[in-house]
Amino acid sequence: ICAALLHDVVEDTPVTFREIGMLFGSRVAHFVGEVTNVSGPEDGNRATRKQIDLEFLQRHPRRARQLSLQT
Repeated sequence: ICAALLHDVVEDTPVTFREIGMLFGSRVAHFVGEVTNVSGPEDGNRATRKQIDLEFLQRHPRRARQLSLQT
C-alpha cells in the first residue's frame, strides 16, 4: 500500500529512493523503484516515453506490474 501511494514521489518531487527507504523501509523503496517511470522529457514524445516505461516495467516481477496498473 505504501509503495502504491508513493509511486510518483521520486518522479514529481525532490525526494530520493534513499529517503523513502529511511522513512518507510528498504522493501517499500525497492517496490517504488520498480514502478517509478524511468523516461524523461529528453527521451522523446509521450508515446515514446510510455514505451520506454512499459519496457522497464516488463523486466520487473508481476507484483510491480500489478501495482503499476492499480495506481
